[in-house]
Amino acid sequence: MFLFLIPIIYGMKVQIFMESQCPDTHRLIKQMQSALQIKDIENQIEFEYIMFGKGQQKQKADLTWEFECQHGEVECYGNRLETCAQQLLSWKEQLKLLGCMHGVKRKSIDDYDQAIVNCLKDDDCALEKTAQCMKEKVSNYLQHKAADITLAQNLTFVPWIVIDGVHDDELDASIRQDFMKWLCQYVDCSNKVE
Repeated sequence: MFLFLIPIIYGMKVQIFMESQCPDTHRLIKQMQSALQIKDIENQIEFEYIMFGKGQQKQKADLTWEFECQHGEVECYGNRLETCAQQLLSWKEQLKLLGCMHGVKRKSIDDYDQAIVNCLKDDDCALEKTAQCMKEKVSNYLQHKAADITLAQNLTFVPWIVIDGVHDDELDASIRQDFMKWLCQYVDCSNKVE
C-alpha cells in the first residue's frame, strides 16, 4: 500500500467586522480594493466580511430578531442587504461588491436598493437572490448570525480585524492605516492580474 502525501497550503484567514455606514469601514474597503489586482490571491489568503459592528440584538415574540445599529436603521438595512448579497459570492467578488456599495453615498434605504442594483447589474442571479433574501426571514437569520459572531468579539471599534482567530489592537491599527503594506508582507503583491 502506498501513501501519497499531497501538500496542502493553508492560507491566512482574516475576519473583518464592519458596518455599512461606518466611515472607517469605507476607508478600509477603499484601501482593500488594490488586493483585487494581485494574481491568485484567493489561494494565499481568505477574507470574511461580517456586517454588524457595534450594534445590539433582541429576540422578538415571533422568534425573529430586532437589531439596533450604531448608525441607525438605515445602517441595519445596509448590513442585512450586504450580508444577503455576499452569500452567493467568493470573497473577491464580495470585496468588489463592497467597494461598489461603499463607493457611493447611501443615506436612505432607497439609496441602498439603488446601489445594490447598480453594483450587481452584471449578475442577475445574485441580484435576484439578494432581493429574495431581503423579503424573507433569511436576512433576519443571517443578521442574527453576524450579530452573534460580532458580539462574541466584545469589539470596541469598527472595523475590527481578526487574523486566524486572534485580534491584536496594534496589528489591527497598522492594517487599518496601510492595508496593502500589511498584506504585502504575506502575499506576493508584485504578481498582478493581467
